[in-house]
Amino acid sequence: MLPLKKNAVWTAEQTVEFLTKAKIPMRLACNSPHGYPLICSIWYIFDGEVFWCASQKNSKIIRCLEENSKCGFEISVDQPPYKGVRGQGDVRILTEGVEETLNQLLLRYLDDNENSLASWLMSRVADECLIKLTPRWVNNWDYTERMKA
Repeated sequence: MLPLKKNAVWTAEQTVEFLTKAKIPMRLACNSPHGYPLICSIWYIFDGEVFWCASQKNSKIIRCLEENSKCGFEISVDQPPYKGVRGQGDVRILTEGVEETLNQLLLRYLDDNENSLASWLMSRVADECLIKLTPRWVNNWDYTERMKA
């Protein structure tokens, strides 16, 4: 069940619909070992309960999340009317199921996995791992009415 804040403007169903239909990268924030936040834009799949992402095992975001599994995230549109979802959660880094999830991410964001970028990303699958983000809370906003001309 989606841990939706009480002041959210969308229902849980509307929030899930936005998260599953929008082809917008997630902005994932974590704590770096130096005490400063690190923000990374990353593709995601939302299954109704958790977010699934993939990244290289030696990437800075993975190293930081291995040190501290607490994170923040945001998925929002960049053009008016502004709307989106944000929250905080906990991450687990996994090595099982990477190829299947990476294929799903390619289909979601590239519409197919038969192109040069997809081929290049799949050629690196042995060095990928999964980010399983379980939200602690989720909120949303929608400025559509506010921004009407």
